[in-house]
Amino acid sequence: MADVDKSRKETAGIPTVEDQLNAIGTGRFHYLLVLMVSLLAMGDGMEIIVVTLISSELRSQWNVSKIEVGGLASAIFVGVLVGSLFGGILADKFGRKVTVMIGGSIFIIGGISSAFAQSLVWLCVLRALLGIGLGTYLPPIICLFAELIPTNRRAFYQIVLTGLAWAVGEILVCVFALVLRKYYDGQEWWRVLLLVCATPSMLGMILFFIFSPESPHFLLTQGRDKEAEALLRSIAEDNGKSDKLLCGGKVCHVASDEGDEWSWFQLFSKDLFFITLAVCITWSICSFTYYGHTYIYPLILEERYNMPFEDQYWAVMLAAAAEIPSVFIAVALVGIPELGRRLSMAALFGISAVIALTVPFFDDSVQFLVINMVLKGGINAAFCVQGLFAVEIFPTTHRASGTALGSTSARVAGIGAPVLLVLALGVSVDLTYLVISVLLLGGLAVAIAIPFDTFDKQLPELPQEAMESATSNPEHRHLVGPAPTSAAAAAASP
Repeated sequence: MADVDKSRKETAGIPTVEDQLNAIGTGRFHYLLVLMVSLLAMGDGMEIIVVTLISSELRSQWNVSKIEVGGLASAIFVGVLVGSLFGGILADKFGRKVTVMIGGSIFIIGGISSAFAQSLVWLCVLRALLGIGLGTYLPPIICLFAELIPTNRRAFYQIVLTGLAWAVGEILVCVFALVLRKYYDGQEWWRVLLLVCATPSMLGMILFFIFSPESPHFLLTQGRDKEAEALLRSIAEDNGKSDKLLCGGKVCHVASDEGDEWSWFQLFSKDLFFITLAVCITWSICSFTYYGHTYIYPLILEERYNMPFEDQYWAVMLAAAAEIPSVFIAVALVGIPELGRRLSMAALFGISAVIALTVPFFDDSVQFLVINMVLKGGINAAFCVQGLFAVEIFPTTHRASGTALGSTSARVAGIGAPVLLVLALGVSVDLTYLVISVLLLGGLAVAIAIPFDTFDKQLPELPQEAMESATSNPEHRHLVGPAPTSAAAAAASP
């Protein structure tokens, strides 16, 4: 810690990476970045929900049970769990970009190969492969995106991009499924649908390979200051704002000189343990309730209302559409200083828990559809805020590993969600929604217990800074730091 304090004194008045990004603002570079990440998020949303849409066809063609198809839904989460274990470590050790490329390639291979599976076992294996790719690239792409966005625009871009692109992906896959099932000649329409689902990710990875840079935050923590400064100048040039750079584009050095080796187990050190625990618990609750509801909802409609296959698709699509306004509700809430990230997440958990308790009391099919749309929107809003909080609270040195660990714990919850909720549905619809409600209440309790927030804070770079940054309220770092002293500016200028 003494070395960190010494480094701060030596670099006083010199802008941070985030000061420079804030000075540059958003522009052409960020719009292209949004397109790339949107395609990857859209493909992710399509792949996650597609098994729900083809489950009835698979049960009919391959004569398998609901429980077995539930295992197929869990296979992708097993893969994500495995991929996350390695993806976060690779991204923090070797960089965000190379890890995204590796994971994205595996994801595409698994997605395309799934369309040619000849048995449920092989389909499970290939969906697990797709999950490995997803788990490998998802944490670093989330981190890379957050690390390239100005502080005061991070919440908007992070929540709207991931939430909106995901919802659009869900809606599109429902539309494609309806069209293919009605007009495709033969019973193999679901194979074509799996190929369609891989298309956005392929396009996104091509653009990513060509245009995406490395994270300037990562470069700085690796001691590659000159590369980080060159990247910031390139971003400013792309945005047409080279004149906005502070101190000629210089950034303060933050890499530790202590010689300590990076370790994944630092996530459980005194600096990061509580952060890691809070993120893992809230992420797991979001994952179980979101994916569990997504999978079980059509089965409930089939059992309770004997709803035809096509109508189930429309119901799933409407529930996905309800996520769109919920994204903007989440953005509005996290922008309120009195709520920030933590209390916004707590409020959304609590409201969703109450809604889940009331769902079984709506007997009319239309009312049942509407209340489930509201529930899905509430869970999605909480999920969006939780994702923003997770990426902001971890330091750059462990941001990908921390989010990957959170994702891993969430996928464990996601693995059990389809099977456990199918078992609950076997007892009653009431029990199914009670399970969801109880978990959401648990999320409310954890969110209230968190003693820190990340509202309006710059991303911490080192583990020692994480808790300090999150708990320093309101004495947080300004969006654009104060003008450097003349002596510091003279020393920093090229």
